[in-house]
Amino acid sequence: MGQLHERPGTPVRLVKRNELRLSVVVPVYRAEHLMGPVLSSISDYLKSMPWRSEVIVVDDGSPDDTAVAAARRSRTVRNLRVLRHKKPRGVGAAARTGVRVAAGKYVVVCDADPTLSMRLLGEIERALEEGADAVFATREADGGLGDTAFRTLARWMVPEEMTNVPSGLRGFRMAVGKQLADRSRIDGATWDLEWVTLARSYGCHVRELPAFVAVGPGPRLQSKSVRELWSIRKNFGNDRYRLPREDRGSLEDTTFVRSEFAAKR
Repeated sequence: MGQLHERPGTPVRLVKRNELRLSVVVPVYRAEHLMGPVLSSISDYLKSMPWRSEVIVVDDGSPDDTAVAAARRSRTVRNLRVLRHKKPRGVGAAARTGVRVAAGKYVVVCDADPTLSMRLLGEIERALEEGADAVFATREADGGLGDTAFRTLARWMVPEEMTNVPSGLRGFRMAVGKQLADRSRIDGATWDLEWVTLARSYGCHVRELPAFVAVGPGPRLQSKSVRELWSIRKNFGNDRYRLPREDRGSLEDTTFVRSEFAAKR
């Protein structure tokens, strides 16, 4: 496959305070009760940083008030944007939407998991500034049968070469993230395995960043996940990743929730 990006050749530079440096994308579904703690954790960390940032919540068509609960945090979370798919498309589709509209120098896709350590955002940002094109925070497998079976099958079907299990934080140089988003085909939970495999196939510098604290359970071996892994394998065999996908429905099927939030406030 061809080269996806141009490797940075300039040394690490000083941070400009007026630069929109980091976009944090949070894809969510039926997470109304998590929006408060998750966005507070992200916001508390970002406020301690000297550079500008933005937070983009993408609600994947939740039947509850997830989008409204996120929008209520706009008073305390700087540069918060809330988007919503009109109907569920999958967490991978929500991640794709968020990356496509992000505007920072770097973008991090963060699970709606309040147990994630937000200091990993800083570790990811530093790794990207040092020259990495993509960074995946990982954790050790929990030793359960489902976790072990998923990792074994993933390594056989999609040789992504990660030592451990993705932990819920993935960072990209913006140009790389947007091109991965445009080429991705997986809408479901294994989207990050597709993205890391795509990045490596294009010769990107991919770093694995071990998580320093325990996080929630990893992916389990489910029939949908197996189908997605098989699709990734077939897509590479059929060279479907060579060109961007034509379907841009994720963006066309997205609405802002400002007016609905105002009505319920």
